[in-house]
Amino acid sequence: MANLQFESTINNLVKLDAPMNKCPAPRWQRKAMNKDDCTQLTLSPLRLSKIKTPQKRSRIGSGKTPRQTPKQTPGNKKTKSKKAKTPGQSVNYQGDRFIPNRSEMNIAVSNFKMTSGQNSNTSSGHESPESGDDDGQKQESLYSTTMKQLLNENTIQDSKILKFKKNAPKVPEGFSNNLKVLYTSNCSSTTKYKSHRQIPQAADRIMDAPQLRDDYYLTLIDWGAKNLISVALDKQVYLWNANNGEITHLLQMDNADEYISNVSWIAEGNVLGVGNSLGQVQLWDIEKQKCLRTMSGHAHRVGSLSWNSFVLTSGSRSGVIHQHDVRIADHHIGTLNYHTQEVCGLKWSPDGKYLASGGNDNLVNVWNGTMMNAPSPIHSFTQHQAAVKVSLLCYVQLY
Repeated sequence: MANLQFESTINNLVKLDAPMNKCPAPRWQRKAMNKDDCTQLTLSPLRLSKIKTPQKRSRIGSGKTPRQTPKQTPGNKKTKSKKAKTPGQSVNYQGDRFIPNRSEMNIAVSNFKMTSGQNSNTSSGHESPESGDDDGQKQESLYSTTMKQLLNENTIQDSKILKFKKNAPKVPEGFSNNLKVLYTSNCSSTTKYKSHRQIPQAADRIMDAPQLRDDYYLTLIDWGAKNLISVALDKQVYLWNANNGEITHLLQMDNADEYISNVSWIAEGNVLGVGNSLGQVQLWDIEKQKCLRTMSGHAHRVGSLSWNSFVLTSGSRSGVIHQHDVRIADHHIGTLNYHTQEVCGLKWSPDGKYLASGGNDNLVNVWNGTMMNAPSPIHSFTQHQAAVKVSLLCYVQLY
């Protein structure tokens, strides 16, 4: 009998298509059975009693392949997935540019700023026409606004109705910034006043000037460096001291048809150049009240004078400009002849390199100061439609 059983066993093993009764179920069959159990699971007590909890089997001493479940490695414990937590207060919220940050807003101040504008508009509409902008009302309003700013520590003025970002961190107590001078040197006070230029409506001093010639082409007044004003009244020249108000009579011409046509101070303020209708240029010492010298050379009256250190430039009615060196006996050192009518104004540049001349021929000429006998100016402006009196020349860059 034992031989027959062994032979039948060998035959069953040789036949590959024979069913395997005592062998464990294949893997695909176990998965299908687990899937069916999960889908057909119900809550009935009978069904729950039949369900058995799967037990782990040790691989030691068994030849079965351990069952694998999805998302689980054989031999390792099942790990639990951690869910993301809601951000708490520890997260540094930087703000959103479209959503206001209510934690950084002062709701009371925002409400006040929104309603104060409506109240001010309604109150300003009921003002009487007699309540104009008087100085007293302006001062009271300025005082009230200043007190509000000081009492509220500028919270109302500097605060915003909506805030989208956090405020800057406060400086700790006792902190000193070495670069504070760079930011506070131009810092203004809490109250800002508008600076208005005060233009006087009345003259500070009014002096009588009888026989002052009404002639556009003449220069009859000049203010010196020693605070002395020279005034030419017909044939006389007077000096007025602005410090003490003293008046001094300097000179007077002899003939009735002669008159003073121009006065000009030297830069030091101790010598006065005087041009007359005879075509002469006189130099007067103010301290000694004495005529130092008389320089002639013009055929007509001298209507313009300008100093450049020791060089005195004069322009006459004939359109000729003369250069005088007051240090030497032969004073005439150059001639500039380009204007066709009377020279109305002369002015040297501060550095003494250029000379500007304006004439009744509607021309403004700029001369090279180093060339005393230049045949023509380096620049000539012809856009004027009337006579030009040059009063100031500011040299920037002519080339």
